[in-house]
Amino acid sequence: MSSPRFSLLLPTSNRLSLLRQAVASIRDQSFGDFEIVISDNASEEDVGQYVRELNDPRIIYSRSSERLDVTANWNRALALSSGELVLMLGDDDGLARGYLARLDRLARETDAEAIYTGAFLLTYPGVSPSLPAGELRPYGYARFMGQGPELRALPYDERRRHVLTMLSGRVSFGFNMQFILVTRQLLQRVSTYGEFYQSLFPDYYAMVACFLEARQLLSLRRDCVFIGVSPKSYGFYHQRQRETEGATFLHTEATKRDRQDVLPGSHIVTGWQSAAETIVARLGARHALKLSPTAFRMRQIAHNVGLFHAGRKEQISPDFRKRLLDSEKILWSILTAPIVGRRLSRRFQHRVRLIPFDWSPPPLATAVESLDQARALPATFVE
Repeated sequence: MSSPRFSLLLPTSNRLSLLRQAVASIRDQSFGDFEIVISDNASEEDVGQYVRELNDPRIIYSRSSERLDVTANWNRALALSSGELVLMLGDDDGLARGYLARLDRLARETDAEAIYTGAFLLTYPGVSPSLPAGELRPYGYARFMGQGPELRALPYDERRRHVLTMLSGRVSFGFNMQFILVTRQLLQRVSTYGEFYQSLFPDYYAMVACFLEARQLLSLRRDCVFIGVSPKSYGFYHQRQRETEGATFLHTEATKRDRQDVLPGSHIVTGWQSAAETIVARLGARHALKLSPTAFRMRQIAHNVGLFHAGRKEQISPDFRKRLLDSEKILWSILTAPIVGRRLSRRFQHRVRLIPFDWSPPPLATAVESLDQARALPATFVE
């Protein structure tokens, strides 16, 4: 039996109502040579019954008997797949109409081992206090998509420069795996350095590894997938500034690690640093990479300064001050000074912010309740 053309990976846990929509966005595609791999992370909901009701031989379903962390469940989904082209989706994500047909055509016409596309950001109702009815907007903020033709090959040197930016704790492109379609050959090459998904933030690691290892990587400036932020997602906790709960939701070891050289603070910065360290450990020698640990320390200081001035001092870890270097203690004293500290801290936070440029395209819709509703908008067609 030949392998399917596409493998669409869908890790899931207790979000059956969202999973139904994600699966529908795949099964509604005009191109039908695919498999859907549902890796059920010990759901209490009966996902298996839902799959049986669909009676679709293209769906591979497997349930873990115990709760896995996000990295383990992603690798589990990948191990169950066999397609030539692989895309990781979340169960609150989905494909725009025509995605599979268009990407199949591009892959056949080129020698690309990876195709990086734009996306839509779907914020579900009840996630953001400022967007109570939900919102749909373009989400392709990669700097290399800003100019030039809609489709272009990214040279290795350009990709490596973006990786170096990532290692310094800055953003110049998105790390969500929904952005990138990868070939089985690239997956296997990256996996020679260990599992394809590694670190506390497996998408950060895998995306950067693909940027470094792909023999040819195409950039397609077209919004092709939906990246969802639902009330049952890490993004929900992040937007609500409840990062400890977010770390527990991901079931990562971030809340357990106690390295004295890592400043406690933002879970995103901790996970980012974990991915950056893993990239340098696995691929640093091959691609002449170095880490900037000071940059991550400055971002944790900025995060905790923000908590301090927002009146949320109880959220600052008791170990934070203990782990500061002498020079950092002086900086902390200045930024938390009663009179000038607030003004100086704003400048400091702006200087070390993760995304050093503005990206906020206008929304396509400001009241979106579901992926099904978002997919029905004419602007979401890619064909």
